Amino acid sequence: MIPLTEIGHTSVANESLQAPIDTLKPDHPQPLLSAARAQIKNEYRTLMGNPAEAAQVESWFMLRGNYALGDGNLEYLGYSRDVLESLVKNGDIRAMHALARLDEKPPYIGQYGKEGYESLYWRAAAYGSTAAFTNLAIGYEVEHYDYEKNVISKRSAAIEILALYNVAELRGDKWANISDAVDFRERLIKDGVDFTQLDQQSVNERSQQLYADLQEKRNTLGLGGFDNSTPEVVNKFYDRWIHSKQNFRPIQIIKVLMFYECLIFQNFSQSPSSFLISVPRVLC
Repeated sequence: MIPLTEIGHTSVANESLQAPIDTLKPDHPQPLLSAARAQIKNEYRTLMGNPAEAAQVESWFMLRGNYALGDGNLEYLGYSRDVLESLVKNGDIRAMHALARLDEKPPYIGQYGKEGYESLYWRAAAYGSTAAFTNLAIGYEVEHYDYEKNVISKRSAAIEILALYNVAELRGDKWANISDAVDFRERLIKDGVDFTQLDQQSVNERSQQLYADLQEKRNTLGLGGFDNSTPEVVNKFYDRWIHSKQNFRPIQIIKVLMFYECLIFQNFSQSPSSFLISVPRVLC
């Protein structure tokens, strides 16, 4: 998930990371986001190993559609819609993610609806993106889980959400299962949703079905089988993350940064789903 902190200006990289979240105010959000992201990237890199290993980890994540710790996909985010649509037709995953981000915001969210950006994330997933599953899971959480009032309905929505996170691990990328899925499971406990072993079995079965559907779509595109291998250097990063998560400073600022991203990229006249789903996650 994406981390956020706040404060008024570029001092974010230092003292603002130490400030209590509830004291932060969105004064100059864009410099804040830039400074916070730079600090967060440095914090994550401490878990990646030496500079050469960190470069390998970042490169692997970007190939999987996760640009947050790399170049941010900033070049593509600056392209026009016509250019992005042309690149999408040629199978460019970066363009699929950038166009999906564009379609999550006005005026395109009103023109194409959630089906527009969801179809782009599914297309990106078929072409090899694993970060797309997190985008889809977050969207499903906002669209379904958040609005369900009873535990049974929430449990049903939770199965789909966790299956989306899990299919990413079937693809060799377990980042979502050791970060976003963990946070979501903690939310289930707080919401009083008793997630049983039978429910977990349903998650596993659903994720297998999603994987099979994607492979079939990939076959129709003439792309062959998925490469589900995970480099050892990436597995080491995962292990370091799992063992350091409790004391990892960027986690302290995740909620605030998400709020600022919303302020910048959305407006409150849109539905809650279109407002929240556009928030990118730190490694998503």
